[in-house]
Amino acid sequence: MITSRNYLHFYLQADMMMNRGHFKEPPKKKLLHLVALDYIMEFLKTMRKVQYYSLINRL
Repeated sequence: MITSRNYLHFYLQADMMMNRGHFKEPPKKKLLHLVALDYIMEFLKTMRKVQYYSLINRL
């Protein structure tokens, strides 16, 4: 359960590491994603944020 912004940040970094192999995107990848979006990571980020905000509103 994601109950704080620290947990949200942790889960987002863990998703990035497990799916892309690094914690932060290299500058080349950031430029590439301006042209061709990374839909999978955007979906994962959105789902984590939905989980966080739905739990925050419930507490």
